[in-house]
Amino acid sequence: MLFRSGDTARRAGLAYDWFSTDPVEEQRGLARAELILAIQEREYERFAALAPGRVMLVVHAREAVALPPPDGTHLLFVGASNVENADGLRRFLDTAWPRVLAAHPDARLRVAGGVSHAIADRSWPSVDWLGVVDDLTPVYAAASLVINPIAIGTGLKIKTVDAL
Repeated sequence: MLFRSGDTARRAGLAYDWFSTDPVEEQRGLARAELILAIQEREYERFAALAPGRVMLVVHAREAVALPPPDGTHLLFVGASNVENADGLRRFLDTAWPRVLAAHPDARLRVAGGVSHAIADRSWPSVDWLGVVDDLTPVYAAASLVINPIAIGTGLKIKTVDAL
């Protein structure tokens, strides 16, 4: 569940188009599941409390890979095609990116994932729109800095864990 209600999205000026439920209905839904997948330990513990006895797995595990230090001034944003990612990226491009380029004219921002297709205006300078990438490891390896300018949401941001 991303939000308990659409209030957070509306306060941020975004359309709320996600599914939300209350804790009672969430528990009822989990009780019907044969297998429950969690993406982090805290979520696993919450689901275990709501649906005792159900088979559960934590599924987001990424092997840490030692990478050499990047050379250059490449920034990276990775995100799915959703309104929160698109809004965060647009705000970054409108407000922060001009200041980054003023201080570091050779900087480049690489945008990976479906969010590349969610942004119609591609007039910002020094931005590479990669689209969906099968293997992000070399993309992360080339990045000097990974950004996550998302204003709303709850819980652990997998894109932040992947970047680390």
